[in-house]
Amino acid sequence: MPALVILTTIIVVAFESLVQLRYGAMSAIGLLLIAIGAKAKSPVVAGAGALVLLVTATAPGS
Repeated sequence: MPALVILTTIIVVAFESLVQLRYGAMSAIGLLLIAIGAKAKSPVVAGAGALVLLVTATAPGS
């Protein structure tokens, strides 16, 4: 069980780092908001995170 938790944590951190390299720090904040919203079962927070990701991904500079 602890090995699965460690492996999952490594995968999540690697994915977040990849997203941050591709889209910047705002995308990492958006992913964090989505994760917090899902964990707290708050659609408002998850929606805010999705909105941040959407705006970051569709920005003219991307």
